[in-house]
Order: sequence, then structure tokens, then C-alpha cells
Amino acid sequence: MTDEEETQSEDSGQDPIEELQLKANKQLTILFAACASSVVFLGLLGFTYTTLTGKLLSATQEPLIEMKNLSGLVSDEYSNLTMAVEFYNHQMDSLGQRLDDIDPAVDRAQFVKLENVIISQENDFQVFLSSAQDAVFGLSEMVSGSRGWRQDFKAKLDLAIAASEARAFNLSDDGAAVSSIQEAMDADASAP
Repeated sequence: MTDEEETQSEDSGQDPIEELQLKANKQLTILFAACASSVVFLGLLGFTYTTLTGKLLSATQEPLIEMKNLSGLVSDEYSNLTMAVEFYNHQMDSLGQRLDDIDPAVDRAQFVKLENVIISQENDFQVFLSSAQDAVFGLSEMVSGSRGWRQDFKAKLDLAIAASEARAFNLSDDGAAVSSIQEAMDADASAP
């Protein structure tokens, strides 16, 4: 021991072993209190960690779960839209096929026949108008003072005949169909 310790032990009047025992008990008590407080501190620290970790994980998992749900919905919507696009593409292909089936270039002969019928009707209309013009001229010869309305009527019939000839010419592709109609009519007339 040092001099100070000896003077203290002499002043206190106690036995140095007892004094040493008291100091050891105090240190043991302090050590036990330090260990107990360390255990309590570590326990509280662990409890805080688990509590905060659970809250943080649940807080971060909620948006993740929501994002997963939204991504599932978006994926379903994308699949539905893809199926709809495929359906509409199929319908467009089907309609395109139908249009190809009724395409005028495929069955051009039917349109040529229709064109020939219309041109024939225009020719018949022109013949009718010419006959009406001749009939009105003959009628006007029988009625006195009919010169004015006869000229007006003739002018209107001439305009109608000219318009009919123009329509027939436009339909005949510059007159080529008119000659083919005449040939067809001649062939029909000569057929038994």
C-alpha cells in the first residue's frame, strides 16, 4: 500500500482487510449495476431496433405491395389491350379479304356489262327525244301559231339530247364502249 492508503486506514480505524472487502463489494456492486444497466440498455436497443425495423419494413412494403398490385393491373390491362388489338386486326384482315372479294378489278366484266346497259339506255333516251321532237314538229304543223313554243321545245329537247350524248360519251371511255355496244347489239341481232 501507499502512504496515503496507510494513513487513511489508520484514520478510519478499521482493519485493512475489511476495508479492502468493502471496496471490493462496492466495486462489485458498481460492476453489477453497470452490467445490469448495459443489459437493460442492450435490451432496449434491441427492442427499439426490432420495433423500428418492423415499422420501416411495413412502411416500405406497403408502397411495394401497392406497386405490385398496380403493376398487375397494368399488366392485365396491357394483355386486354393486346387481345383487343389482335381482335381488331383480325377483323380488319377479314374486312380486307371481303373487299378483295368484291373488288371491281376482280369482276370487271360485271361493271362493263352495267356500263353497256347504261350507255344503251342513253342511246334509247336519245332516240325517244328525237321521236318526241319529230312528233311535236308534226303537231305544231297542225296547230296554227305554234311556231314560238315549237322553237322553245326544240331548243330544250336539243339540250337534253346533247346532255345524253355527253353522258354516253363519258361512260364509253372516249367512245370505245359505244362501238362495242353496237357490235354486241349487232351480234345479238344476228344470233339465232
